[in-house]
Amino acid sequence: MAKPFNKGKRMNKTVAEIITEYLSENGYDGLFNDSVPCGCVLGDIAPCSIDCGFPVECMAAYKYECDQKADCDECESQGEKAGFCMRKAPHD
Repeated sequence: MAKPFNKGKRMNKTVAEIITEYLSENGYDGLFNDSVPCGCVLGDIAPCSIDCGFPVECMAAYKYECDQKADCDECESQGEKAGFCMRKAPHD
């Protein structure tokens, strides 16, 4: 009988745990969903999961500190009143 292929990692993780692990291991800061728009960071993944369609519409993103009214014209998604936004492009 074949053994499960788990590379020594814990089995039975939640979707949020799997996504958080992937984002962290690949240098991302969180998720964004530009169809809503919505953004969230590691440690608080998908707090609005029902409203945003998590994880179907979410994409990996980078966190940018900003003044939402002045600096976030280019942002795909923002952390509402949190002083940050989420973008697809990595930091320069």
